Amino acid sequence: MKNILICASILLMTTSAIAQNTLTSHLPPTTAALIAGATVSVLNDQTILVRYSEKGVAYKSFYSKDGAWLHTVASYEQALLPAPVKHVVNSAWRGWDILYVDEVRTPGVDPVYQIQLRRAGNLTIVRVSGEAIETERQLSIQ
Repeated sequence: MKNILICASILLMTTSAIAQNTLTSHLPPTTAALIAGATVSVLNDQTILVRYSEKGVAYKSFYSKDGAWLHTVASYEQALLPAPVKHVVNSAWRGWDILYVDEVRTPGVDPVYQIQLRRAGNLTIVRVSGEAIETERQLSIQ
């Protein structure tokens, strides 16, 4: 029963973040109303997962079993990537197309972007944190 109440509170809090229309809003799980289409599940380790979508962004928010926000992954296409991050990537990877972004937000930490890049038959995944960029994986695709 406690998990159900925590899940409901988290779902309420997540709606508030959507209402504010930002990737960074995570209020205590005690405010707002339910999100249409949101799903809540409890993982094996008792972590609570809330999935929802809004305006081209797919969100996965993770909470402890007590309702404390752990992190959120926002997945979206390149058009929604913040301009400063896009500039860092385009400067380091000229001529590569940005396909998809996973933005990871964690309390007290700057966001980290995992970005999929493509050029010809190559796919590269880079990680951007602030001004730092590092290659995570490189694949050949045909």
